[in-house]
Amino acid sequence: TPVTVLDSTMESTHRFPQFMPDGKHFIYLSANHSDEDGDSSAICYASIEGGKPVSLFASRSSAIYTNGFLLFVRDSTLMAQEFDPAGVATRGEPRATREVVQLDGSTWNAPITASDNGLLVYGLGGRAGNHRIVWYDRSGASKRNLTGYGNFLSLDIAPGGGRIVFEW
Repeated sequence: TPVTVLDSTMESTHRFPQFMPDGKHFIYLSANHSDEDGDSSAICYASIEGGKPVSLFASRSSAIYTNGFLLFVRDSTLMAQEFDPAGVATRGEPRATREVVQLDGSTWNAPITASDNGLLVYGLGGRAGNHRIVWYDRSGASKRNLTGYGNFLSLDIAPGGGRIVFEW
């Protein structure tokens, strides 16, 4: 059953939904294929029970929620925006991390995922096909190469952080 409705004057797609911890609300990317600059694209917050979605902030990439933050990509940089899903409110300005992330500009997909225990996995920026998936510990030290080099489009961490799945 559709839970969002496109406003054809502003958007042409709703993509990459992710549930909030309460299981009743979710975020998604609202984008417009005709808007070359991406000025009308935004991360939105909505309810499975309907109602008017809330536009949280402009974004040209998908976003995920983890541990009080929305993570998304801006100009190949992983950004972290504090977010309170219960109050439907962002806090402060988005903060740039040091991670460079490969964004799929044709779909607006940011290949990022994070587990509740703080594990973060993302697709590295740079040349297509010149990436590999590496497991890091919390201090940032490389622990193990999980793949050879390739062009990885999306990644997800299984609950508990013990496994990952990826598309290439």
